[in-house]
Amino acid sequence: MTKLSKIDKSGWDDYWKSRSLKRKFIEFIRKIYFSKIFIRDVLKYSEPGDRIIEAGCGSGTYLKLFEGSGRIAFGLDYSPESVKLSKINCDNIIRADMGEIPAKDRSFKVIFSQGVMEHFTDEQFNRFLKEQKRVSKHVIIILPCKWSIWRIYDPIGDDPNKRFFSKKKLTQLMKTEFDDVKVRYMWESGMLSMIAIGSS
Repeated sequence: MTKLSKIDKSGWDDYWKSRSLKRKFIEFIRKIYFSKIFIRDVLKYSEPGDRIIEAGCGSGTYLKLFEGSGRIAFGLDYSPESVKLSKINCDNIIRADMGEIPAKDRSFKVIFSQGVMEHFTDEQFNRFLKEQKRVSKHVIIILPCKWSIWRIYDPIGDDPNKRFFSKKKLTQLMKTEFDDVKVRYMWESGMLSMIAIGSS
């Protein structure tokens, strides 16, 4: 199994076990505003009936929206606490390491992650990207951009070492696996995030 260098896997269980007011507020904002922004490109690159998977599915908020749009949604997470929460929103939850996705080649139209890949080194990012490319036609990654105010104050506080990306750096990482790469800042997120899409 791949080991995380930036945050211990048990830290995710602690995060998802938390019933703090802060975590509830973050999940509420994600659900009512950010989720609608973050799923747009997944819907654009898939059709009703397509199989999609979220790597690092957290609470399963996005999975419920994907299913509501007619997609066949799957969630993947290593944290047992995340898996428990996600099952409230989606039946198809897999507990597994993102570096070893238990799926056949091209099993999915889209693999999506948000708030995940910034916790890894370049080497891990590349390894996970290769695995995501193996199981899906389109890889969509959302992570914090270097202009984000979260560099000064991070209300989530899940990992003090998480990375913030420039367009150039994210494009460089994506091009290790894809020729067709689109990277852009997500202005509607208040410049908190950026998105990368790799297609093969």
